[in-house]
Amino acid sequence: MAQQEVKRLIDLIEETVKTPTVLVRSIGPYQTDAETKQKVFNLYKNILPDEVYVAFIQDEFITVSFDTTEEAVEFCEDHFPLVNKECPSEQYVKVWVYNQNGEIVYSN
Repeated sequence: MAQQEVKRLIDLIEETVKTPTVLVRSIGPYQTDAETKQKVFNLYKNILPDEVYVAFIQDEFITVSFDTTEEAVEFCEDHFPLVNKECPSEQYVKVWVYNQNGEIVYSN
């Protein structure tokens, strides 16, 4: 990741982590080819809520806030697979759950 992208990510986390928050890293501009990106976007179109999907295809990093940490973790477990041999690489999207103290309490 370029230094500018890292700073933008840190700023994003600091701005949003006042409540339990999911940070999603979508398919970045340098991670894969256009055909694979489209496959990922098509897959998640049917999985993610509309407002999350719109953000997902528009930016590499998005955040989704929740009332509780448990709701944030449940959202991740329901929508994003864990890393394993059964998860095709085109389905894997990295997510982290931050609690209101800014601590990572879950990641896939």
